[in-house]
Amino acid sequence: MLGYVERTWDQWLGPLVRPLPSFETVIGGLRPRVAEILSATE
Repeated sequence: MLGYVERTWDQWLGPLVRPLPSFETVIGGLRPRVAEILSATE
């Protein structure tokens, strides 16, 4: 799923978010938070 999001990042979000941060920047920041949330629900 992340592959699809990465391929369509500019197409879908570019017109809505200016300046659009890179996919790598956003996903890099989200991964630790998602892991933290998932570990808290176990």
